[in-house]
Amino acid sequence: MHTMTANQAKQNFGELLDKAQRGPVAITRHGRRVAVFISGEDYELSQKQKQAFLDDHLAESHADLKAGRTIPGEQVFREIREKYDLD
Repeated sequence: MHTMTANQAKQNFGELLDKAQRGPVAITRHGRRVAVFISGEDYELSQKQKQAFLDDHLAESHADLKAGRTIPGEQVFREIREKYDLD
């Protein structure tokens, strides 16, 4: 992945657009990545993939509910608290 500082991206916006057509461009500020610039085509593909994942997950969830494969909400919250050490 190509990297540009925020200042370079600002000063060379046309170059940033060209580079993004070939692949993602990381934008850094103070040595930290703060953004990733991608082409419109890559963005659309990413959104379609996310939507397909969510649609599949939702269909699975509906099938589980229909088949009676459920767990009590208290158990769900307990597992979340344990997994993320929230107690």
